[in-house]
Amino acid sequence: MIIFEEHLAELHSGSPRSWGSLASDTLTWESEGEQRVLALDEIVGAAISPDSPNNLPSFIVSVYPLVRSNIFQQRRRMLREYRFVCTDERIRNRWIRAINNTLRGVEDVDTILPPRHLHVILNPTSGNQNPREIFDRISSVLAASNSQWTLTETQEAGDAAKIAYNLPLDKIDGLVVVGGDGTVHEAINGLMRRSDWKRAIEIPIGTIPAGTGNGLCKTVLEIAGEPDDAVSAAFAIAKGNVRSFDLVRVQQANHRYYSILSLSWGLVSDVDIESERLRWLGSLRSDLYALLRILKLRTYRGRFSFVRAVTEPRGDDCHSTSSSNSESPNSEWQTIEDEFVLVWAMNLPWAAGDMKVAPGASAWDGAMEVFVVRQGVSKWRLLQALLQIADGSHTRVPGMEFYKVCKLQLEPFTRQGILAVDGEKVDYSPVKMEVLNGWIRVFGAN
Repeated sequence: MIIFEEHLAELHSGSPRSWGSLASDTLTWESEGEQRVLALDEIVGAAISPDSPNNLPSFIVSVYPLVRSNIFQQRRRMLREYRFVCTDERIRNRWIRAINNTLRGVEDVDTILPPRHLHVILNPTSGNQNPREIFDRISSVLAASNSQWTLTETQEAGDAAKIAYNLPLDKIDGLVVVGGDGTVHEAINGLMRRSDWKRAIEIPIGTIPAGTGNGLCKTVLEIAGEPDDAVSAAFAIAKGNVRSFDLVRVQQANHRYYSILSLSWGLVSDVDIESERLRWLGSLRSDLYALLRILKLRTYRGRFSFVRAVTEPRGDDCHSTSSSNSESPNSEWQTIEDEFVLVWAMNLPWAAGDMKVAPGASAWDGAMEVFVVRQGVSKWRLLQALLQIADGSHTRVPGMEFYKVCKLQLEPFTRQGILAVDGEKVDYSPVKMEVLNGWIRVFGAN
């Protein structure tokens, strides 16, 4: 369906009286006797050009197609700018409104929409790269999408939660986190502590990968069919597509909080937390420490209880959208009491950009996938599984167990050990988790 038609010409390629048309999925115009087409899926926005050649009103359309520099490289989003001239300012302004409004789902070309306003939380100490440099590199993508933002940097642990807790919800259209999953975890918990939390979690959340682990961002980009890099993450936010993701309620003693990614105990949390002192090794840190821990393998005695997830149809045993902790009379809890090498509960498929821990997990199915390894599995099998975890093929290694659950309880019996939620160390005490189906909204997932 044609949304808008008017005079339009690409700069230096045609007469200003050439004709162009905008549909819900394409922008089309004539250039040097040929029809040119841009897919709206690749356009992030239109804006007035800073210069006006031959005193003709002009504007720029910013496009980020997937481009492969050579046969050895993966495709990446690369900026292409198309400059157009119009016969007068009125037509130019209508073209800009038509394109930007259509990108935001508004087909009335005369409606004047204000720029989107984002609040950006940047953790300058996150990961092994420089989050400030990463944001500087991708901010032009957001600017091209007719977005403005307020940038706040964290100074210490817990700041992201404080910032999210105090956000002026009526003045923002989205929250963007530049950091890793731990910073996202803080921000979500800040939103959930608010008295108006039901309104707060309606604010879409986007993430720019700048942490050690970027499982949420990797999952979003995979769903959207995008490359795993910061520019693609910014492009996904700029496009403004939003989807509901599951959230997980966590209860430890009298402390309630929320998780977006994972719970880990045993080998995984030991490597994640204890290897912090080896940060100087960079990306090798986790691999080398994991090898050491496999050679000197620890086991932990405990009890893992769970309710299996029922997806179609959803039964009474799993009220994942319930706001209470009550269990239905039909709940069937199963329990495993044993010596564990690891328990790794995943709300999303990816724990990091190179770790597809739970290939069977979905971001919105009301369930977690739990990866369990018990005592008795050989060190060779365990090493084999960790080597294959990058593409998810570790699921085929003998001795690796997987459970699809909507509720779980984990009770460590050992005095010493590490529990981590979303990659961050938490109290070493019994923990309960329940999936809350579709509770948060995330930018970028089609």
